[in-house]
Amino acid sequence: RYDMERLILQKPRVAVRLLDALSRRLQETQSRLEETALRNATARVCRTLLRLAREAHELDVTHQELADSTGLYRETVTNALDRLQSQGLVELGKKKIVIVDKEGLEKAAEA
Repeated sequence: RYDMERLILQKPRVAVRLLDALSRRLQETQSRLEETALRNATARVCRTLLRLAREAHELDVTHQELADSTGLYRETVTNALDRLQSQGLVELGKKKIVIVDKEGLEKAAEA
């Protein structure tokens, strides 16, 4: 603690960066809590997929990893992914999810 206080006092830019990082984490935590309280399982899975796929359309993620990220059971995630696949929004592979229709997935995330 003493070392951190000294560093922050000596280099205010470190304090600003630290506050920025903490602010982003707090916003992300608040967003996830709102998702958990206000969104159904499929919408939560959609939002998590979109968050993970900001730069790629193909995700190397398991159903269990998605369950851990969304606070859902693996079986619930599997059911949601099956629905999304039947709607043509994603394609499922072994430890891989391909986003086929990003706009459709965004609409499902808002449901």
